[in-house]
Amino acid sequence: MVVVDNSESSRNGDYQPTRFDAQADATNTLFQSITNGNPESSVGLMSMGGKGPEVLVTLTTEQGEILEGLHRTKKKLGGESHLKTGIQVAAVR
Repeated sequence: MVVVDNSESSRNGDYQPTRFDAQADATNTLFQSITNGNPESSVGLMSMGGKGPEVLVTLTTEQGEILEGLHRTKKKLGGESHLKTGIQVAAVR
């Protein structure tokens, strides 16, 4: 399970072009590495910002689902980061 930060601070431009976009690139690279290393492996995606953690994509081997989840959550940047709760939810998945 990959947990991305979509809180207000992810708009910051200290990573080009933004922190969120840097996370999206890293998520894409991580997905490819995991699924190429073992085709039976799957990856899920969740966000931890805004009003609280949200599971965006359950475990999948489809890269398009991960990219679509990233696109959906980019539209909802804002709020605070809920790191502890996000990790707890990810651990259950």
